[in-house]
Amino acid sequence: MRALNTSTLGRTQGPPWGARKRQVMDWSTIDLGVLHSLPTWYPGGGTLRVSEHPGSGCFGDPPGYPSYFVRHVYTANGDTPHRASAPELVIAEGEDAYVLAYVRDYMTGRTALLRRLRRLWAPLPYEHERVQLWIRSVYRHQRNCYRDDAGAVTEPNDGGTLIFPVPYYKLRSFVDDARFSEEWRAAERTAIAAYNDDVRARARAIAIPDNHSAVRQIRAYYPEHMPDLQLISNPGDQLEGDWWQTEAERPTIEACTPRSGSRFGAADHSTQWCQWCGRNPGKEMSDDEIDLRDGLPLDVHDPE
Repeated sequence: MRALNTSTLGRTQGPPWGARKRQVMDWSTIDLGVLHSLPTWYPGGGTLRVSEHPGSGCFGDPPGYPSYFVRHVYTANGDTPHRASAPELVIAEGEDAYVLAYVRDYMTGRTALLRRLRRLWAPLPYEHERVQLWIRSVYRHQRNCYRDDAGAVTEPNDGGTLIFPVPYYKLRSFVDDARFSEEWRAAERTAIAAYNDDVRARARAIAIPDNHSAVRQIRAYYPEHMPDLQLISNPGDQLEGDWWQTEAERPTIEACTPRSGSRFGAADHSTQWCQWCGRNPGKEMSDDEIDLRDGLPLDVHDPE
């Protein structure tokens, strides 16, 4: 590990991050050898500060991915540092802050940053409970979404995402008018029906399990993933909470502290569903009542 710059002001007062600790971070998914090879930095008494809230661009990432640990560096006014040589993203471990990206890195693109994040990742086994919870979360978020590789070029506004079944706003409809002749109405209805049939047929050909957006997203991290037809047809509602993102196990009510400034704090467990630990007042059940085969409470299974 590189030595810290102890000449900076305020160094003896402890790190200026984590004062409002939100949850216990499980560091087993971070390659500490790679992390400790990065440059260290300490804001000291200067004008830059480190965000108290970890997580940057981490939505949809697998459990324990380094993006959940990233903290932004800001000026005293809350802006991005102006100097190209200033750090912009760091990972803070204990009293050490390791520089993940400098301001200049954003000027030249994010490719190097994404590679660095991947190198820092020590993935959990595919069968791990946290990974399986993430997989179900991805299927829920990507409900009815498929990757249309050709559409990413022909319809860039859709970002290559195709929704199936085809939503109404992608189809044409006939709007009648008293001025239309019966012959024109018949021809127009036939043309619209043919167009809609073509749109549906094209979508149906693309909407196969291997093209499901969840499958593509999961395989980017776990290539061995096979499409789950049950989750594609019915991904269900989010019941398990988001604790799997950074914690090693589901926290108790007493220990539950959401990772962001969410209103779902510990004091609300008696009245509100907790987005972090997933507990739901009035529907709470013991851990023994959770069917870990598919992560759904026993009372919401589809009838056989």
